[in-house]
Amino acid sequence: MRYKETVNVTVRVHPDWAPLGAERFKKLVEQGWYNDAGVFRVVKGFVAQFGLPAKSQPDMERIADDKVKHANMRGTITFATSGPNTRTSQLFINYADNHFLNQQGFAPFGEVLGDGMAVVDSFFAGYAEHPDQRKIQAEGNAYLDINFPQMTKFTKVFVKSAGKPEPARRETPAAKKEAPAAVQCLTAVEGTDCYKQVTWAREQGIKEHPEWYPGLTSSSSREEFQAHLHGKTHALSLVCPVPCTTARKDTAAGGAVGAAGGAVGAAGGAVHHAGVHIPLHDPVPITG
Repeated sequence: MRYKETVNVTVRVHPDWAPLGAERFKKLVEQGWYNDAGVFRVVKGFVAQFGLPAKSQPDMERIADDKVKHANMRGTITFATSGPNTRTSQLFINYADNHFLNQQGFAPFGEVLGDGMAVVDSFFAGYAEHPDQRKIQAEGNAYLDINFPQMTKFTKVFVKSAGKPEPARRETPAAKKEAPAAVQCLTAVEGTDCYKQVTWAREQGIKEHPEWYPGLTSSSSREEFQAHLHGKTHALSLVCPVPCTTARKDTAAGGAVGAAGGAVGAAGGAVHHAGVHIPLHDPVPITG
């Protein structure tokens, strides 16, 4: 018998990325829909999928598609579909930068924060895609517990209290007198994840979704794209550091460059995947 532990994952919802998806997710979380739900599809290097409830429920009303405003990158969370305008409750977390899903209409609405992807990476993957979604829908955990006892489950999912901003860093009097600290910078080099992100954004992203890159064009420099990606979301700030040209400019101006995590939208807030139940332990179309 495998040892089991409970750990936490936090997801930040961005209603500006996909407002309909963010609102549906918030509603389902408040209903307790995802409590005790199993992560029934884990394909390493692709996605971890969940969202069928622990107890059988009537068919849910489908919601219309959101326009894809943010790429399906590692750590983003997105609704699964079975075609246009078919989103209900199933979700997936991207293990990799699945850019091909952007063109298929999959619109991310949030991102895993901090070291949460280390938890997602540890989801039990031994069952791959063997669980039968139709049986899960009909029988819930009664089917999963007997046939897939080591499956990872979300024990409780809840919305963090609204109106509580992240605590501000307090400067000590001594710190105020000190000169600004040097900004840590690193210009992406070939072979790194950041380099790949910059290349895709500069060569394809700017052409397919120019609205994602305000103030940039295909002739903008790689470091300009890297600076934009660094400040776009928390997940990207971890992949792409501040490029050194930007860091030098900001240091000269006396300003520190920080990792921007994105605003927490009123429709979503910060959502905790609390108590993820983890047994220690070729991409196909995503359906819902």
